[in-house]
Amino acid sequence: MPLRGFMYFGQLYDQYIKVNELNIYGRKLIKIPTPKYVVLYNGDAEAPAREVLRLSDAFINPVGDYNFEWTAEVLNINPDRNEELLEKCRPLADYMFLVNVIRANQKSGMTIEDAVHNAVKQCIENGIMKEFLVKHEAEVYSLSIY
Repeated sequence: MPLRGFMYFGQLYDQYIKVNELNIYGRKLIKIPTPKYVVLYNGDAEAPAREVLRLSDAFINPVGDYNFEWTAEVLNINPDRNEELLEKCRPLADYMFLVNVIRANQKSGMTIEDAVHNAVKQCIENGIMKEFLVKHEAEVYSLSIY
């Protein structure tokens, strides 16, 4: 995750430099937006509520004094993890409700297609992400199934 974030932010900085017509080859210090890379985890594997992943852990030759470091803060948004965050962010809580219904449907024996279809229908009927799901229903199916 840190490597993916590092590369993603590199692309964003490249765009920022172009849009703002900055000269990165000059002697003048160029100020750039401060990054904060956060990953929201909702996978099935057991994971802590919060952890910090370091790019330096992937270096072939370890660097003792960490002259360079890039981190990813991973926040687990599964049930019983970071509930305060989910309480403060309704769209994120609603998304996790959808994911958890899909998972429960699959555990009850439904195919992934039926599990997603049932979960989307249940969310719409209960007003959970209703506007978004009605508008983007096909995309949600594709993303969730594949």
